[in-house]
Amino acid sequence: MQSPRFPSNHRPRCAAAVALLLISAPPPATATAAEATASGRPQLQLVRHTIDTGIREADGQSLADIDGNGVNNPVVGTGSGGRVFWYERDPADPEPWRRHQIAGGFTEIEGTLAADFNGDGRIEVVIFDQATRNPPGLVAIARQDQDDPRGSWSTTLLDREANHVQQGLVFDITGDGRLDFFYAYEGRGPGDGGFYWLQNLGGDPLDADNWVKHEIDQVSGAWWIDPHGPRDFNDNGNPGDIAVTVREGRNRQHSSGAVLIYHRPEDPVNDRWEKTVIADLAGNDVLQICSGDFTGNGDARDLVVGVASHRGNAPVRHRGLHLYLHDGAAGAWTHVRLSSLHTAAVLGADLTGDGRQEIVAMDRTNHRLQLWRPDPSEQTGFRLEADHPFRKADDLLLVDDINGDGHARDLYVGSDPDGMFWFELVEVDDPPAAAEGPAADAP
Repeated sequence: MQSPRFPSNHRPRCAAAVALLLISAPPPATATAAEATASGRPQLQLVRHTIDTGIREADGQSLADIDGNGVNNPVVGTGSGGRVFWYERDPADPEPWRRHQIAGGFTEIEGTLAADFNGDGRIEVVIFDQATRNPPGLVAIARQDQDDPRGSWSTTLLDREANHVQQGLVFDITGDGRLDFFYAYEGRGPGDGGFYWLQNLGGDPLDADNWVKHEIDQVSGAWWIDPHGPRDFNDNGNPGDIAVTVREGRNRQHSSGAVLIYHRPEDPVNDRWEKTVIADLAGNDVLQICSGDFTGNGDARDLVVGVASHRGNAPVRHRGLHLYLHDGAAGAWTHVRLSSLHTAAVLGADLTGDGRQEIVAMDRTNHRLQLWRPDPSEQTGFRLEADHPFRKADDLLLVDDINGDGHARDLYVGSDPDGMFWFELVEVDDPPAAAEGPAADAP
């Protein structure tokens, strides 16, 4: 792995905070499975299938059609072992899965981003190495060395000072037609950590001089980024706003739990990004966040957030599964708390095709993967439709059409420490048999 010159840092003025109005709504009623059946809607079930139990702590997922056969391939990092893989599969049959290595020699992979950054038709993979046991954290990029992605890949370091880096988001931040990426790291100690982005100057993505790091806001504990972003949260016609969380985790002595939105300025390189504080959740490990349409009103700027605590000390009034519902007309947000359990790995997706998104979440109190379904009789109501025993979803859940039925409602879920799995959403009356077994290593 080559170590080129570190790109220059551009540090704009710190983000400006914007006030908002937050309205709390009463907890929604939940319905039983019998009530669901009586309503005429079929009961849903999560059926687990194994992709690979030959790796430990599958983490840092992303999706891209790496081999060009028309279906997405999961890219997976290992939180234990410091390697990154992609899985080959037949478009006509989701099993067996064939594992190919992209990169190794890292410490603790927590995130990946798969995208074609230079427009040559090949997928590059950004790698976020949290490196808890061997700091500092690193950001790297990998590129295949030949047309066949089953062969070797080369890597380059892009950021050698990203302590406890976790996750990122690819989009064209500057509007110049090139893909950049936004990322966050918690930091180690006071004044370390925050939200940043790497500007793609074009050319060879493996040349670190073609990337420039920009600071959005120095925030210790900066952690999760809405995977469905960017959005236009303030209705100014600029769809570059990002919803994020700050957690009190690995840099907890210098961080304060919060849900934030950063608003992209017209000139994201030189102007400051304004900040809106959606929720001040000090004292909490504020984890995943995801935007979507959770009321069925056509506005996909609602937010679902999981709040937990590694040490079990989160205040009861904050811990759980939360909705922050966007009201563009009033400039306000309505808060709905669905659960008081330690919650992580949240995802919003319209899994049933009815125009209103379901919620998938990891219940860390009881170690179960949950499916929350909207209550058709109540605009802000959800009920726990199904759950499945699962040790720890780690951390990003992804939706795709894995079983080939033409509907993107299957889930890729990595596990700490059990491996890589996918879940099929089926009706209770006709669940398919789960296909188990480790993936074979490619020759």
